[in-house]
Amino acid sequence: MAPKPREIPPGSVFNNYTVIREVHARSTHRHRYFLCRCSCGVEREVRMDHLGVTNKCIECSKKYDHLYKQVPGCSRDIQDSHAWECWNNMRLKSKDRGIPVCSEWEEFEPFLNFYLASTGLSLTDVLRPRFEWSYFHAERINKQIGWSPDNTVFVRFVTERARHIPTYQYWWKLKHQGLLCDDLLSYKTFVNAFGTKVADYLLVRSDIDKPHSIENSYWRKRNVRRKH
Repeated sequence: MAPKPREIPPGSVFNNYTVIREVHARSTHRHRYFLCRCSCGVEREVRMDHLGVTNKCIECSKKYDHLYKQVPGCSRDIQDSHAWECWNNMRLKSKDRGIPVCSEWEEFEPFLNFYLASTGLSLTDVLRPRFEWSYFHAERINKQIGWSPDNTVFVRFVTERARHIPTYQYWWKLKHQGLLCDDLLSYKTFVNAFGTKVADYLLVRSDIDKPHSIENSYWRKRNVRRKH
């Protein structure tokens, strides 16, 4: 008995595409194609097994080509960057909760420029696949008004997934050994103060008789022998 064909009703959403209707097969392999509309309004036919894999139309892909050309070898999918996720989450909150967003940030590039200036990250860091130390989320300074450059700050993104990051494990080890001052007993405070340079660095103390603190500690390469 032949398997029942997969049903994909009109209106189904796959990434940036919304299914309009199924169209006739265009090849001898009898692949099924669906007419889809991209979020930018462009319509194209997408093969069924590409739904959910193809993110957006060619026009959307070319929209930020000038950014990609500045970073040799970077990924071409800007939606893989955390800056895009941060911007998209802000727009979703604006839509779901009615929080206004300034007109300047309706486009991604002005938001990206502010993101880079505020976090200190480079365009290479943002457009290449994500790094554990590049996770930030946007917060409003004044909760009574909307998102704008004057009312937005970026805070390092710390969740349960941080427990699998070497930085968290390093912080836990220092905490367990009693080498942290009271201000650094919170992992979020530790990350905001020192970032995550654990792979090739050690956190050392200027005064070895005092515990780690923001004023008394700094990162140093591991090949430098010093008690930590």
